[in-house]
Amino acid sequence: MYVGAKHGRNGVAIAVKEDHLENILEVNRINDRLMSIKVLVEGEVLNIVAAYAPQAGCSQAEKDNFWTSLEYILQLIYPKETTLLGGDLNGHIGEANSAFKRVHGGYVYGTLNDAGKVILSTAAAFDLAIANSFLAKKIEHLITYKSGQTSSQIDYILINRVHIGRVTNCKVIPGECVVPQHHIVVMDVLFKRHPKEKPTQIPELTKWWNLKGEKIPEFCERLADLKLLSLPHLAATQLPGLEVNAGLIPPIHPDEVKKALHKMSNKKAIGPDGSFEILRSTRTRTANRFL
Repeated sequence: MYVGAKHGRNGVAIAVKEDHLENILEVNRINDRLMSIKVLVEGEVLNIVAAYAPQAGCSQAEKDNFWTSLEYILQLIYPKETTLLGGDLNGHIGEANSAFKRVHGGYVYGTLNDAGKVILSTAAAFDLAIANSFLAKKIEHLITYKSGQTSSQIDYILINRVHIGRVTNCKVIPGECVVPQHHIVVMDVLFKRHPKEKPTQIPELTKWWNLKGEKIPEFCERLADLKLLSLPHLAATQLPGLEVNAGLIPPIHPDEVKKALHKMSNKKAIGPDGSFEILRSTRTRTANRFL
């Protein structure tokens, strides 16, 4: 995704891996110096902002317009969402000082200038840590711009200060250039993988109305195999109010089940083991446990 001026002087772009194209929620092309996207990564809403600040030769009005537009983008991001801001900000943030120690880690190359002060002020206003400055690196891994004998650090990656602990690496690759004189800045960030949710399992209902025909003998055999009443502690829990037999359950004849079901439909007593009300309160619970 790209946005740029017709004359080709300015332009910014954001490259997204094909796997994440369907997760892009929003694309904002502000102007030829600013653009942003909102993408869902591992369940986390990530706002990626690409920026190209005006260089030293540009007018003050153009510089002010850039920083005003950038602040506008950052203000639209919800506090619970993650922000990644990267680009050529054309400023030197210099050595750390007490006023900006929360967003400035102290590992930098170059001397603070006016443009760098604006970078630090903006970072502090939105609590964005300048990731380049939080990891100790060799000089060649800090320099982002080199032209002849001139070297400087003007390209930065910023992330929410609360997430700086997730940054495992942020460095320059000296041998690689995106555009002439600018080296690639790479940052590694940890994302928490969320396991896919298992579908909710709805318990199967006991189909009492379907207990007829060939299914009656099968049901009787199941009950006979349970040996439920031979376990006093289980019987007392599952069948309150019933007497516990000393031995195994004798085989149940299908005719007995038919008679019992007929009496149950008429709400009559079901025999010496208990009343219909007792069985009704326990039959579904017991059947669901063993069917």
